[in-house]
Amino acid sequence: MRGAAAECDLLIKVRDEDGGSSARVSCSTKSASPGGAEVAVSRSSGYSRPTPGAGASGHKSFDADQFRADLHKRMADNQAALQKHIENNRNGKFDEQVWPHAPENDPPPLVWPSWLVRVKGSRLEPTEGVDQSRKKYLEAKYVSGAPMTAIYNFYEDLLNANGFRVYSSKLGTGQTMSGVTQNSDGYVEGAHHPYDQSGPHTVIRVSFSRFHLNDPIDVRIRVTPYPRF
Repeated sequence: MRGAAAECDLLIKVRDEDGGSSARVSCSTKSASPGGAEVAVSRSSGYSRPTPGAGASGHKSFDADQFRADLHKRMADNQAALQKHIENNRNGKFDEQVWPHAPENDPPPLVWPSWLVRVKGSRLEPTEGVDQSRKKYLEAKYVSGAPMTAIYNFYEDLLNANGFRVYSSKLGTGQTMSGVTQNSDGYVEGAHHPYDQSGPHTVIRVSFSRFHLNDPIDVRIRVTPYPRF
Protein backbone atom coordinates (compact mmCIF):
# COMPACT_ATOMS: atom_id res chain seq x y z
CA MET A 1 0.00 0.00 0.00
CA ARG A 2 1.15 3.51 -0.82
CA GLY A 3 0.12 6.76 0.78
CA ALA A 4 1.05 10.41 0.88
CA ALA A 5 1.69 12.48 4.00
CA ALA A 6 2.70 16.10 4.41
CA GLU A 7 6.18 15.10 5.49
CA CYS A 8 6.87 12.11 3.18
CA ASP A 9 5.59 9.43 0.86
CA LEU A 10 4.52 6.16 2.61
CA LEU A 11 5.03 2.56 1.50
CA ILE A 12 3.43 -0.15 3.71
CA LYS A 13 4.09 -3.88 3.12
CA VAL A 14 2.20 -6.61 5.05
CA ARG A 15 3.12 -10.32 4.73
CA ASP A 16 2.79 -13.70 6.49
CA GLU A 17 5.80 -14.57 8.58
CA ASP A 18 6.49 -17.39 11.08
CA GLY A 19 2.85 -18.11 11.87
CA GLY A 20 1.97 -14.43 12.28
CA SER A 21 1.91 -11.21 10.29
CA SER A 22 4.77 -8.86 9.47
CA ALA A 23 4.33 -5.19 8.54
CA ARG A 24 7.04 -2.90 7.13
CA VAL A 25 6.53 0.87 6.86
CA SER A 26 8.84 3.06 4.74
CA CYS A 27 8.72 6.85 4.81
CA SER A 28 10.52 8.77 2.03
CA THR A 29 11.10 12.53 2.34
CA LYS A 30 12.14 14.79 -0.45
CA SER A 31 15.14 17.11 -0.31
CA ALA A 32 16.67 19.33 -2.94
CA SER A 33 19.92 18.24 -4.45
CA PRO A 34 22.50 20.69 -5.74
CA GLY A 35 21.26 20.11 -9.28
CA GLY A 36 17.69 20.83 -8.26
CA ALA A 37 16.62 17.13 -8.46
CA GLU A 38 14.68 15.49 -5.69
CA VAL A 39 16.44 12.88 -3.58
CA ALA A 40 14.40 10.31 -1.66
CA VAL A 41 15.53 9.60 1.93
CA SER A 42 13.93 6.48 3.44
CA ARG A 43 13.27 5.46 7.01
CA SER A 44 11.55 2.18 7.84
CA SER A 45 10.24 0.26 10.79
CA GLY A 46 8.78 -3.23 11.19
CA TYR A 47 6.97 -5.47 13.67
CA SER A 48 5.38 -8.92 13.77
CA ARG A 49 2.29 -10.05 15.65
CA PRO A 50 1.30 -13.65 16.46
CA THR A 51 -1.83 -15.02 14.87
CA PRO A 52 -4.82 -14.58 17.22
CA GLY A 53 -5.47 -17.63 19.37
CA ALA A 54 -1.98 -19.14 19.01
CA GLY A 55 0.18 -18.66 22.10
CA ALA A 56 3.91 -19.04 22.18
CA SER A 57 3.73 -22.45 23.82
CA GLY A 58 0.42 -23.69 22.37
CA HIS A 59 -0.72 -24.61 25.92
CA LYS A 60 -4.34 -25.68 26.26
CA SER A 61 -6.30 -24.28 29.15
CA PHE A 62 -7.18 -26.67 32.03
CA ASP A 63 -10.74 -28.02 31.98
CA ALA A 64 -11.70 -28.88 35.57
CA ASP A 65 -15.06 -30.42 34.64
CA GLN A 66 -13.48 -32.74 32.08
CA PHE A 67 -10.79 -33.77 34.56
CA ARG A 68 -13.41 -34.72 37.17
CA ALA A 69 -15.42 -36.67 34.59
CA ASP A 70 -12.34 -38.64 33.48
CA LEU A 71 -11.38 -39.36 37.10
CA HIS A 72 -14.85 -40.66 37.95
CA LYS A 73 -14.83 -42.90 34.88
CA ARG A 74 -11.45 -44.41 35.83
CA MET A 75 -12.69 -45.05 39.37
CA ALA A 76 -15.85 -46.72 38.05
CA ASP A 77 -13.85 -48.91 35.64
CA ASN A 78 -11.48 -50.00 38.41
CA GLN A 79 -14.39 -50.86 40.70
CA ALA A 80 -16.06 -52.89 37.94
CA ALA A 81 -12.81 -54.77 37.28
CA LEU A 82 -12.45 -55.56 41.00
CA GLN A 83 -16.01 -56.91 41.21
CA LYS A 84 -15.37 -59.05 38.11
CA HIS A 85 -12.20 -60.40 39.70
CA ILE A 86 -14.09 -61.36 42.88
CA GLU A 87 -16.91 -62.96 40.89
CA ASN A 88 -14.45 -65.00 38.79
CA ASN A 89 -12.71 -66.31 41.90
CA ARG A 90 -16.02 -67.33 43.43
CA ASN A 91 -16.88 -69.27 40.28
CA GLY A 92 -13.48 -70.91 40.14
CA LYS A 93 -12.41 -68.93 37.08
CA PHE A 94 -9.13 -67.68 38.48
CA ASP A 95 -7.55 -64.73 36.72
CA GLU A 96 -4.75 -65.48 34.30
CA GLN A 97 -1.89 -63.24 33.30
CA VAL A 98 -2.85 -61.20 30.24
CA TRP A 99 -0.79 -61.87 27.14
CA PRO A 100 -1.54 -61.19 23.48
CA HIS A 101 -3.44 -64.18 22.13
CA ALA A 102 -1.54 -66.38 19.73
CA PRO A 103 -2.00 -70.01 18.69
CA GLU A 104 1.35 -70.95 20.18
CA ASN A 105 0.04 -69.95 23.64
CA ASP A 106 -2.98 -72.29 23.57
CA PRO A 107 -2.82 -75.82 25.00
CA PRO A 108 -2.37 -78.64 22.49
CA PRO A 109 -5.51 -80.56 21.46
CA LEU A 110 -6.85 -83.03 23.99
CA VAL A 111 -6.39 -86.30 22.06
CA TRP A 112 -5.35 -89.81 22.97
CA PRO A 113 -2.27 -90.93 20.98
CA SER A 114 -2.92 -94.09 18.98
CA TRP A 115 0.42 -95.52 20.09
CA LEU A 116 -0.45 -95.23 23.80
CA VAL A 117 -1.58 -98.82 24.42
CA ARG A 118 -1.51 -101.61 27.01
CA VAL A 119 1.69 -103.46 27.81
CA LYS A 120 0.67 -106.25 25.44
CA GLY A 121 -0.26 -103.81 22.69
CA SER A 122 -4.07 -103.75 22.78
CA ARG A 123 -5.93 -100.45 22.50
CA LEU A 124 -7.38 -98.50 25.42
CA GLU A 125 -10.68 -96.65 25.79
CA PRO A 126 -9.98 -93.37 27.63
CA THR A 127 -12.56 -91.21 29.40
CA GLU A 128 -12.51 -87.43 29.88
CA GLY A 129 -12.18 -85.74 33.27
CA VAL A 130 -11.22 -82.49 35.01
CA ASP A 131 -8.49 -82.22 37.66
CA GLN A 132 -8.31 -79.95 40.73
CA SER A 133 -6.79 -77.16 38.62
CA ARG A 134 -9.80 -77.36 36.26
CA LYS A 135 -7.67 -78.73 33.45
CA LYS A 136 -9.27 -81.33 31.21
CA TYR A 137 -7.58 -84.70 30.76
CA LEU A 138 -8.10 -88.14 29.23
CA GLU A 139 -7.55 -91.21 31.40
CA ALA A 140 -7.54 -94.96 30.89
CA LYS A 141 -7.17 -97.78 33.46
CA TYR A 142 -6.49 -101.48 33.21
CA VAL A 143 -5.09 -104.39 35.22
CA SER A 144 -1.94 -106.24 34.18
CA GLY A 145 -0.30 -109.44 35.33
CA ALA A 146 3.10 -108.40 33.92
CA PRO A 147 5.98 -107.71 36.32
CA MET A 148 6.12 -104.12 37.48
CA THR A 149 9.63 -103.69 36.14
CA ALA A 150 8.39 -104.76 32.71
CA ILE A 151 5.55 -102.20 32.86
CA TYR A 152 7.96 -99.50 33.99
CA ASN A 153 10.47 -100.21 31.18
CA PHE A 154 7.75 -100.55 28.53
CA TYR A 155 6.22 -97.11 29.13
CA GLU A 156 9.54 -95.35 29.66
CA ASP A 157 10.71 -96.60 26.26
CA LEU A 158 7.30 -95.92 24.65
CA LEU A 159 7.16 -92.28 25.76
CA ASN A 160 10.73 -91.51 24.76
CA ALA A 161 10.28 -93.17 21.36
CA ASN A 162 7.26 -90.95 20.56
CA GLY A 163 8.67 -87.55 21.46
CA PHE A 164 7.58 -87.46 25.13
CA ARG A 165 10.80 -86.90 27.04
CA VAL A 166 10.64 -88.73 30.37
CA TYR A 167 11.65 -86.20 33.01
CA SER A 168 10.43 -88.00 36.13
CA SER A 169 10.00 -91.65 37.09
CA LYS A 170 10.05 -93.96 40.10
CA LEU A 171 9.87 -97.66 40.88
CA GLY A 172 9.19 -98.28 44.56
CA THR A 173 9.30 -101.39 46.70
CA GLY A 174 7.32 -102.55 49.72
CA GLN A 175 7.68 -105.32 52.29
CA THR A 176 4.95 -107.79 53.26
CA MET A 177 4.22 -109.23 56.72
CA SER A 178 6.33 -112.29 55.89
CA GLY A 179 9.29 -110.14 54.99
CA VAL A 180 9.04 -110.61 51.23
CA THR A 181 10.06 -107.52 49.33
CA GLN A 182 8.58 -106.74 45.92
CA ASN A 183 7.71 -103.76 43.73
CA SER A 184 4.63 -102.02 45.09
CA ASP A 185 4.20 -98.82 43.08
CA GLY A 186 5.80 -96.48 40.57
CA TYR A 187 5.21 -94.06 37.73
CA VAL A 188 6.67 -92.71 34.50
CA GLU A 189 6.00 -89.13 33.40
CA GLY A 190 6.99 -87.47 30.13
CA ALA A 191 6.16 -84.27 28.23
CA HIS A 192 6.03 -83.14 24.62
CA HIS A 193 6.60 -79.44 23.75
CA PRO A 194 5.51 -78.61 20.16
CA TYR A 195 7.10 -75.10 20.20
CA ASP A 196 9.64 -74.52 22.97
CA GLN A 197 10.41 -75.69 26.49
CA SER A 198 8.49 -72.80 28.10
CA GLY A 199 5.50 -73.10 25.76
CA PRO A 200 2.35 -75.23 25.77
CA HIS A 201 2.87 -78.95 26.17
CA THR A 202 1.19 -82.28 26.77
CA VAL A 203 2.05 -84.46 29.78
CA ILE A 204 1.53 -88.22 29.91
CA ARG A 205 1.73 -89.86 33.31
CA VAL A 206 1.62 -93.64 33.73
CA SER A 207 1.22 -94.82 37.32
CA PHE A 208 1.02 -98.41 38.58
CA SER A 209 0.48 -99.97 41.99
CA ARG A 210 -0.73 -103.00 43.94
CA PHE A 211 -1.71 -103.52 47.56
CA HIS A 212 -0.93 -107.18 48.27
CA LEU A 213 1.81 -109.64 47.45
CA ASN A 214 1.55 -111.09 43.94
CA ASP A 215 -1.64 -109.12 43.20
CA PRO A 216 -2.26 -107.93 39.62
CA ILE A 217 -1.02 -104.41 38.98
CA ASP A 218 -3.40 -101.50 38.49
CA VAL A 219 -2.20 -99.28 35.64
CA ARG A 220 -3.52 -95.75 35.19
CA ILE A 221 -2.58 -93.54 32.23
CA ARG A 222 -3.47 -89.84 32.06
CA VAL A 223 -2.97 -87.35 29.20
CA THR A 224 -3.15 -83.63 30.13
CA PRO A 225 -2.48 -80.65 27.81
CA TYR A 226 -1.19 -77.38 29.32
CA PRO A 227 -1.14 -73.83 27.87
CA ARG A 228 1.94 -71.62 27.87
CA PHE A 229 0.92 -69.79 31.06
